[in-house]
Amino acid sequence: MSNLTAMGTGMFPVANCMNHSCLPNVVSMSRSTNETLDVVAIRPIQPGDELHISYIDESEPRAQRQRKLLKYYQFTCECEKCAAA
Repeated sequence: MSNLTAMGTGMFPVANCMNHSCLPNVVSMSRSTNETLDVVAIRPIQPGDELHISYIDESEPRAQRQRKLLKYYQFTCECEKCAAA
């Protein structure tokens, strides 16, 4: 996986439909060598679980995450991590 990066944009129908969580279970990574997108599990996923990516830097404090999500994506996050804070 050394040729994967965590930055970039593209039109990837399945990945572009994934919802946000501040505690994501997958990350999407582009391969510059063949212009594809890989979705890689970063936590265990059970059958029936929804796949969640993070739209922002989830390591920031809750208030900062909430501000960014509201400003750039027009929603208030109610994920497990935000609800626990």
